[in-house]
Amino acid sequence: MPHTIRTQRLLMRPPSPRDARVFSLVLNDWRVVANTGTWPYPLTKERAAFRLRYAQGMKPLEDHVFALFHGGAFIGTCGIHRERGPVYSIGYMLGVDYWGKGFATEALRAVCDFGWRICRAERIAGDAFISNPASCRVMQKVGMGFVRSEPGWSAARGAYLPMNRYEMTRTEFRP
Repeated sequence: MPHTIRTQRLLMRPPSPRDARVFSLVLNDWRVVANTGTWPYPLTKERAAFRLRYAQGMKPLEDHVFALFHGGAFIGTCGIHRERGPVYSIGYMLGVDYWGKGFATEALRAVCDFGWRICRAERIAGDAFISNPASCRVMQKVGMGFVRSEPGWSAARGAYLPMNRYEMTRTEFRP
């Protein structure tokens, strides 16, 4: 069953293929997709539509993706996915115009809370390229602690790059 989350400033709802145009307009920026593991560059409307159709077919008890809206404008995405057993991983990306304004932290807190309540996660993990210290800080703000560094794949860059892994349990979460 699709879920919608409201925070102080955000409406977070499941994306649909009709969102492809706005996804490609806001997120088709090298600075955005170069910091993700699986999103390609350039992020054309067709590539976004493919990813959004794929998101609709995800397992509803294991995978949740949210399109983020602020004041009616699309600003990015945030999701939580079952990694193995009760361990879930998070991911997020924001359009450049929305960086440094607390939106990533606000969205991540909401998605982690969703993970504890709805997914029944026991541990939530996240990865960030070492070259993206802002994303590392976002995970630390919500209570995630550094676990290890290892190579991680970047579809946009077409290479394995140094990546930090962060994790937390429910008791470490900072809502």
